[in-house]
Amino acid sequence: MKEKEVESQRSFEQKPGGSHRIQKRSREGLLLLLLSSHLAETLGIDTNDPNCEIELSAGIKKTKIKLAVKESSADVFLFDPATVEETLLARTHQPLSFYFDKKAKHLLAGPFLGIACGIPVIMHQPEVLSLYQEIAETARSQGAVCYFFTPDLINFEKETITAFTYRCRKPPHKEWVLQDFPIANIIYNQTGYISEELRPGYRNFFHNYLPDKKTVRLINPFLGLRNKLEIYRQLITRETVSSFLPETAACDSPDDIFYFLQKYKAAYLKPLVSSLARGVYKISAGSRGYVLEYHPSRAEKVRRDFRDKIELQKALKPVLTAKPYLVQQPLELIRFENRPVDFRAHLIKNGLGRWSILIIKARIGPGGGIVTGPGWGGYRSLAEDALGRIFSPEETTEIMQNIQEAVLMIAREIDEVHARPFGELGFDIAVDVHKKIWMIEVNPKPNWNLPPGADIKKMEKKMAEHLLAYCRYLLNLNAYSSATGLPGWRSDP
Repeated sequence: MKEKEVESQRSFEQKPGGSHRIQKRSREGLLLLLLSSHLAETLGIDTNDPNCEIELSAGIKKTKIKLAVKESSADVFLFDPATVEETLLARTHQPLSFYFDKKAKHLLAGPFLGIACGIPVIMHQPEVLSLYQEIAETARSQGAVCYFFTPDLINFEKETITAFTYRCRKPPHKEWVLQDFPIANIIYNQTGYISEELRPGYRNFFHNYLPDKKTVRLINPFLGLRNKLEIYRQLITRETVSSFLPETAACDSPDDIFYFLQKYKAAYLKPLVSSLARGVYKISAGSRGYVLEYHPSRAEKVRRDFRDKIELQKALKPVLTAKPYLVQQPLELIRFENRPVDFRAHLIKNGLGRWSILIIKARIGPGGGIVTGPGWGGYRSLAEDALGRIFSPEETTEIMQNIQEAVLMIAREIDEVHARPFGELGFDIAVDVHKKIWMIEVNPKPNWNLPPGADIKKMEKKMAEHLLAYCRYLLNLNAYSSATGLPGWRSDP
């Protein structure tokens, strides 16, 4: 071993049981990282260079470090306390992956994945919390650092976040704990409803802070795809997907509604920005006048009859003046036991940056209803099960294939028309009585609610693995040499 390398390793003091602790910085005053020779060789780091100095990054934090190497066939590493304090911020009690860019002499640890939530992670519903635990455990197993945060706990001056992390120990020692982290190099936006008092903090983080951070990759923009009419106008010009879109227009006046009633004998009114089918109205024209239908609550459906246009306009005036609406072509949905049926396709991106279908579920509405889903007295099921109750096995297979092809085509077109990095999308899909496929709307950050019969653990694992693979893709880590090591030091097995 060369003299300078021996002197560098004197910075590490042998402890009982074969472990090491770092006593001080290198002679040059740089922070220290001890690697096993096998880990360094796997990463492609030149262990013969006695003056090996590289840049270490953990999240967005970077620092120059001095490497020391110890002969060992195990994949292990050890940071000195100063490196932990200045870069990692917290001691690493988990495997950690390293990605080494030989040309730039840059060593990336992790990566660090920060999941932005609308509420503290421990307040989520059990099914969502179970998914987040799976993501945390999968990240740990792959050497990535995963934490869950709300932007009100960000220290912008120090570029740190106080966040929850999931300690994946053996039961009953698995627990959520708060600790400080560097701001992650991957931010996965999972914010849902945000209270009015917290919204300025979220806007500041997503709109003011992140756009200037070129080393941070954002999965799912803060707002994108909320305006249904904007999405329609963008996609209707795309030849490959325009046939999937029901005719849609802004509802600037009652005349827009009567145009659709004259053309289709019925029309749907929908808020320009909404979710969960809130504020949806169906209007029908008949020989005796007009019919207005809507669901004011889960257990109630209202039907109102009007003799002429004037009465209908008077009834709709408070609706149309309260917020912007669009008017949409009605679809004759397939039904099961007089319940309307539509579908939600949940798509996620994989390690190649391509769309993959996680699950397609059916949403069955209430009897005689105009909307679907459990929120209005309906229920969910697997798409194949719902279709199998209505169609033959051959027809079910054909419709499933058509839905899959449609959502993948539309997702690719959305990537073309949007510069925003969507990592997942939820498509509301209709199948009409002629088996034609329609896209009702598309949502970023689709809700995590699996139907009865779904293999929950399998779906959680697939979601977690795709997410972590997509993180590596966004950071182009597949182009670097990589290895995963265990923290601390122990004797070779």
